[in-house]
Amino acid sequence: MIKSNEAFVYIGSWSLKGGKGGLGLYKFNEDTGEINLINMLNEELSYSYITLDQRRGILYCGVDTDKHPALRAGCGGCLYAYSINPDTGEITELNHVPTYCPQPSYVSVDTNGKFLVASMHSSMDSVTKVEKDAFGTPCVHIEFSDAGVLLYALNEDGSIGKLLDIQIHKGSGPKPRQLQPHAHCAVIAPQGDLFAACDKGNDSIYMYRIDKENWKLILNGNRPYLSRPGRAPRYCAFHPTLPFFFNNNEMEMEIDSYKYDKSGNLEHLSTVRSLPEDYCVPSGARYSQQDFQISPDGKYIYALAQGFYNGISVFLVDQGTAALKLIQYVPVDGAWPRGFSFSPNHKYLVVACLSSGDIKSFSIHENGTLTPTEFGCIQTSANCATFYKP
Repeated sequence: MIKSNEAFVYIGSWSLKGGKGGLGLYKFNEDTGEINLINMLNEELSYSYITLDQRRGILYCGVDTDKHPALRAGCGGCLYAYSINPDTGEITELNHVPTYCPQPSYVSVDTNGKFLVASMHSSMDSVTKVEKDAFGTPCVHIEFSDAGVLLYALNEDGSIGKLLDIQIHKGSGPKPRQLQPHAHCAVIAPQGDLFAACDKGNDSIYMYRIDKENWKLILNGNRPYLSRPGRAPRYCAFHPTLPFFFNNNEMEMEIDSYKYDKSGNLEHLSTVRSLPEDYCVPSGARYSQQDFQISPDGKYIYALAQGFYNGISVFLVDQGTAALKLIQYVPVDGAWPRGFSFSPNHKYLVVACLSSGDIKSFSIHENGTLTPTEFGCIQTSANCATFYKP
């Protein structure tokens, strides 16, 4: 049984990069930011992403697997649903379903708890086939696993139901890591009918509507919004109350702001650098932007990055224009900070670091800035985080 000033935290471990799997269950003190391990769960599973349905107390998780459950090899990927014991935080599996495309990277539940959407990053591996061209000359054709966005029904008990629709992304970008599509996130808008999927492989942002009568995904205008080639849009966030939308980019240290309408049309408003002006990127340095979220009140955006610097950039959001102002850059003492989550009282932020396994706690001040606490712990391959408060 947890106290009134405590919450549970779940930290997923992702073994795809050579580490180990598992789901860490922690107790978190909302007065101090202290975090303590209760138990490691399901260490045989590799958790790529986890999210919470707070109303029903259910965790939904993307899990990487070596193969489709019904196949000998290939097409690895499953989605798991777990019910949470509100007294202990322990979880019980409701069910799991295959994803048909490999490497689930993001999972969201619509505002009414009727549908689940998931994005599929897809493997970087390829298969080569020998074909003949129009002149009969043998040539090599390269194929990749499909990447796309899936729509599932959710059953009354919160278990994952039938796969209703799937949209397969096409195209590529100009950089070596953009040889095929990589649908990296699927984020539900506040009204629930609309969601955005950023594809870092083909430099596109897809705005989908859930047709709840026909159980289909409808792409706005039958085409995605095209970003500048090579930027690789990765994570995104909707303002909780205003028609503003934001995204970061894996291969450019920039963040974009947009205005959107109820159909999902995007109007680009501004671009801001996600590093301090006096911070120079070393020539040849490797970097990428990671998790990206907006505060529950819509006033601040927090952008995580790793590589030549590991840290969090904090932005003030202009509530009239959606313009972003960098107000703080905070280093993260850990290698490859990858995911983070806000505490239920919105006074703390917990960051999971994939390479070092560090889990770091930061206090959030009234002006949105962060201060690292003295508390933290280690979990091998820590990748993603979410809170649950009964």
